[in-house]
Amino acid sequence: MEADMNRRGFTILETVSSLLIIGILVNIAIPNYIKAKKSAEAANIIQEMDIIKKAVLMYYSDNNEWPPDTWWGVIPKELKPYLPNSIDFDKNPVLDVKYSLDNYIGNTDFQKKYGLFDVAVSVHSTDAALINSLKNISTGNLISSKGFFNNKRLYLIIKSVEN
Repeated sequence: MEADMNRRGFTILETVSSLLIIGILVNIAIPNYIKAKKSAEAANIIQEMDIIKKAVLMYYSDNNEWPPDTWWGVIPKELKPYLPNSIDFDKNPVLDVKYSLDNYIGNTDFQKKYGLFDVAVSVHSTDAALINSLKNISTGNLISSKGFFNNKRLYLIIKSVEN
């Protein structure tokens, strides 16, 4: 039986080789894409925390008092006029991220136990990759001098105990 040299198509070896190369490229590309996406999300979170901090400082400047403490995902109603509409304290279900305004002025139990800050913006997430990206991005950023991590939370200090 004579081989048909005019036959078009790929041999099984060529097909398997191509699929193997594509598989290797996908295994390299997908983790890098996920890492880049988490880094972009973390950069956006840090930017939003800075916007919230500025809104809190404007509120303080206008009212000579700090906005009240809030639970995760709840914007203090007093702060809403100072924030752009794009800021949402609860990013679920899109992102596993919630912001909180922490006001511990007058809370002597907290101050005795921790004594780190009076007012801060904090962000919480259970997404380990996002937390790692936040840690990586916040190093060398304004967060590194005015913030800290505690568990799965990043705090940006607005008013420290010394102020």
